[in-house]
Parts: sequence; C-alpha cells; structure tokens
Amino acid sequence: MSSDDEKTYNVDIGLFNGLKSKKINIDLKKDDLLDLKNILFDINSALEKNDEKLFYKSKEKLIQMDLFDEKEISFLKPTFHTNTNSLSDPDISNKACFFSSFGSGFIAFPIETKILEWITEQASEEGGLGGIILAILLIIIFYVPVMLVTHLIPFRILMPFALVELDKGNMNSIGMMGSKSVSVSEGEDPFTCSLNFFTGLTISFPKISINDEEENEDEGSPFLFALGFAGSVENIEE
Repeated sequence: MSSDDEKTYNVDIGLFNGLKSKKINIDLKKDDLLDLKNILFDINSALEKNDEKLFYKSKEKLIQMDLFDEKEISFLKPTFHTNTNSLSDPDISNKACFFSSFGSGFIAFPIETKILEWITEQASEEGGLGGIILAILLIIIFYVPVMLVTHLIPFRILMPFALVELDKGNMNSIGMMGSKSVSVSEGEDPFTCSLNFFTGLTISFPKISINDEEENEDEGSPFLFALGFAGSVENIEE
C-alpha cells in the first residue's frame, strides 16, 4: 500500500441547529474524501436542477458515510419548485430560504468577522507601512487565538451571522424571493454573501483534485460545502 493511500485529510463539519449545534473533526483517507466530495457534488447538482429524487438519494448516501447521526440532518428538507426563477446576475439575496454553496472558499463565523473588521479599521487609521505592521501584530495577538478557539469548540449555541466567500463554484438560494444562483469561474473575482440565522450543515476540507495526477490540496482555497436554511441571505459588495 502506497503512502498516498495511508495519507489522511482533516474534515471539518459544522452542524448548526440552535442549542444542539456542534462541531465535528474527523480524518478521512483520500478515497473516502473523494467519495464525500462526489456525494456533495450530487446534492448541489440536485438543488441546481430542481431534482428532488437525486437530492434525497444523495442525502441518504451522505448519512451512510456515518459522519454524523441521521437525526442531526433530518431537518434538511428543501422545497422544490416545478418552475424556478433562476437569475444569471450575481445576486443570491433571499428571505426565509434554503441555501447551498459548493466549491472553493471559506466561511467566517461571527467572532472572527468582528475581529477582522476591527483589525482592518485600526490598520486603516494607522496607514502606510505602520498600518501593515499593526495589522500583522493584531492578527497574531487577537485573531489567530480566537480563530483557533472558535474552530476547536465542539458545541456552538447560535450562528446568527456568518460570511461565505466563494472563490470558485456556485451558490443557490430558494425562498420568498424565488430561486437564485451564482456561479464563480476560475480567474473571476470571489463572490461574498452573508448568512443570517443559519441552521444547517457545513463541511470543509483541504483542496484536493479528483484526478490523482493533479492533487494540490495545499494550493488555493479549501473546499467548502454549506447546506441549510437561512433567515436571510444578502450580497456583500466588494
């Protein structure tokens, strides 16, 4: 057995469901990780194609991977419409909606976001080289410790606000404002949105190609999958 077969990749799973919200950290071998990625791809594809049968078939496969208890994601039941109102413009904003994101990117949680905003404000006031140095120091002193604690806490009480940045992939929202989708291709500017009062599932792991010859998990943004309900989704202007 090759060393590549033995290598494992860390998978970060977040389950946000009010007081029962929690964080799961597991290690998967490459084959299992690729199986997981394919299942998540099918779930995302089902939402894009409005394919209810494919969605629940893929969701069952996800449950069979034993990453979490079936009851923990039983609330993930999107509403499928016979006719959708997909928009080609980069707009994902919606109300009381089912939200999904699939591709390369990251999700920033409330505490991290607030600290980053504060660091940016302080660095901007200082300006120039001094501002850059100040930003680095503040990141080391404040942001890094908070980020580590935030991602190590096994239980989360609420996720009232989060930022999702997509570098490559697509997002979907289905809610009171219709069905919307945003796609980001290689080389395009990232697309960012905010999630408010999100209840759902997030899965992230190092970037890895399905093609064995193009494995590049240390390059670019990590893989991010998000699926669940949001009180609202809003576009973030760059």
